[in-house]
Amino acid sequence: MTLTVCGSARPSGPTRMGRKQDRNDRDEGLAHERTGGEARMTDTALYYTFSTIAQALASAFGVLAAFAVFAFTRVTADIEAAFC
Repeated sequence: MTLTVCGSARPSGPTRMGRKQDRNDRDEGLAHERTGGEARMTDTALYYTFSTIAQALASAFGVLAAFAVFAFTRVTADIEAAFC
C-alpha cells in the first residue's frame, strides 16, 4: 500500500525508524501497564543516576583531598619555620 503526499508516492509500511519507534512505544506501554498507570524510573535510569552521583562525590572528595594535602604542606612548612 502506498500513500500519495504532495504528488509523491511513499510506502505506508513501517520504515526502519518506524519499527524502532513502534518497539519503543510498545515497551513504554508495557512499563505503563506493569506499574498500574503510574510513571516510574526504569532500572537503567536508576543505575545511571546513582553512578553519576557516585562519580560526582568521588571527584569532590579528590578535590578536597588535594586541598588538604596542600594545606598540610603549608602548615608543616610554617611549623618548621617557627621552630628553627
